[in-house]
Amino acid sequence: MTQLDFPQGEQWCASCGASTRSRKHNHWCTLDPGPPLTSPARPLDMSAPTWVYRYFDAEDALLYVGVAFDVLKRAVSHRRHSPWWPLAATYTEERYPTRIAALAAEAEAIRTEGPLFNIVHNRQRVSA
Repeated sequence: MTQLDFPQGEQWCASCGASTRSRKHNHWCTLDPGPPLTSPARPLDMSAPTWVYRYFDAEDALLYVGVAFDVLKRAVSHRRHSPWWPLAATYTEERYPTRIAALAAEAEAIRTEGPLFNIVHNRQRVSA
């Protein structure tokens, strides 16, 4: 299992829960994220059950791998903000006992499966 270290003073978005320094926050957050939260009062419960999801196009090419506490809510966000959303035909989801386990599984899936639209962890990424 991967251990996650959170630097002191790191700020966390009150809307999406991502580090305000991360690419995911800059790319996926809503337009009005509200004031950032500062560690150690992180808004995410790292011990809570979390889902890893994958979106595929009509030919079963893997478009995107992500994690979420609420897959439906995350899908609504993808529908509004993700350039790959119109290509998505199907998705799968896997439940993990903790967010830490899900984040490790997401990173491994991105590294080994090479989804077309993931940036972080994806050295095989095809320019989209």
